[in-house]
Amino acid sequence: MSSSQSDLARMMRIFEQVEAQGSGLPRVSRKQKRAAARSALKQARAEQRETERAVQLLKKGKRP
Repeated sequence: MSSSQSDLARMMRIFEQVEAQGSGLPRVSRKQKRAAARSALKQARAEQRETERAVQLLKKGKRP
């Protein structure tokens, strides 16, 4: 399983745990959960890239 697939599987488990806790939200389909997990993962990776870029700029002596 690739890193991306394992990250997605981890996010799916988190969503299922929250849902199992009875959050009061309506049940959602597996397809919706996957889409939400993919979206959250995409956002987290974008933030990570942005942080890494800022670090690289700081190392070069420039300001972001």
